Amino acid sequence: MHAFACSTRLSRGLRALGTRARPGAQEELTQNGDVLVVAIGDRVMVQGPARLLGPWELRKAMERTHTAAEYTRAVTDLVLDPARSRVRIHTYAEGLFARLAHDLELTCGGLSGRATAATGGRTDAGSATIEAPLRGLAVAGVVGRDGRVDDRGLNPTERRDCIAKMYTDVFHARPDAMVLVQVQRDGASARVRIVPPNGKAVEVVIRPEVVPDGGDLRASGSFEVSLMAIGSDVVKGPMGAFRVKDLVKVSFDVVFAPAQPA
Repeated sequence: MHAFACSTRLSRGLRALGTRARPGAQEELTQNGDVLVVAIGDRVMVQGPARLLGPWELRKAMERTHTAAEYTRAVTDLVLDPARSRVRIHTYAEGLFARLAHDLELTCGGLSGRATAATGGRTDAGSATIEAPLRGLAVAGVVGRDGRVDDRGLNPTERRDCIAKMYTDVFHARPDAMVLVQVQRDGASARVRIVPPNGKAVEVVIRPEVVPDGGDLRASGSFEVSLMAIGSDVVKGPMGAFRVKDLVKVSFDVVFAPAQPA
């Protein structure tokens, strides 16, 4: 609470005589002919000096304007830190000769994005947008039965063929195209909307783990996406000996840092 003694002797206005943030401010009103202005939160009470019937005051509190120092943003603007963020895609082979094929891990590079998060240490509300360029796709390696990734499981030609199929068979787009991911978090759940270059968006609901990381925010989790739902062809191996399973797993561990002032 702040109390201010203001002069009533100015025509159509008040002249601040100084802050009297103490209970005795009312006692000085009669001598000085001032009014007492009491600010509590976003409300202002105005009280005048004592008269025969006692001190007068406005019947209703007035709403006051906020100064810049008093205004606190409800959200914090954040930007994606690509150096500390990872998005991985796991594909799985199926079919008669699936055992002769490989389950693969692909990584998404060149990520960019922005997010908003609630202030006050809350991690249960906010939104994010991430852009993943197709040219950032790379084959990390072959996924073994133990979940480990062998980066020597494919030769350079096989890696190039895998990425070429992602362009032509899955996304039907050039390397400069973009996949857009939009996230809206409310409570423990988050709605994730994936928009491929062809515009055939799909939505999934997940329960990500969102935790403070120093002054930053880290989000991690995983979800499955149907390739057919985003307009992909059936991706097959040589002579149709095997095919890529329709559901692929997307795992993410991304870090957002406070945006720097312009």
